[in-house]
Amino acid sequence: MPFQLNGTTPTLAPYKQTWIDLMLGRDHTGLQIYSSIKNCLIEFDAADPTRMNQWQTLTNTGTSITSIALLNLDATSYVTYSNVGIGLEMTRPSFEAANVNTWSILVTGIVF
Repeated sequence: MPFQLNGTTPTLAPYKQTWIDLMLGRDHTGLQIYSSIKNCLIEFDAADPTRMNQWQTLTNTGTSITSIALLNLDATSYVTYSNVGIGLEMTRPSFEAANVNTWSILVTGIVF
């Protein structure tokens, strides 16, 4: 199973994926306490605007994300996350010669 958004496979897959732990604080012994919610940064190589638009239509617009399939924490298989509150925040890419330069999307609110 490849990367998917709302059950649909986009024509462009990210080339890099990084999980981001959200630290809540520290306990009485100084150990870090992490949230059960994680964020994930997915990064894309240069592409044509049509392929980028498949991802952009769901980002920064308030459109509801019902599910997203990403590589799991160990990058061994794809897992579909479908909890309420998943959001996508895209960095605005620059354009050059009718192509979109590298860009990224922060997937927020993934519950484990």
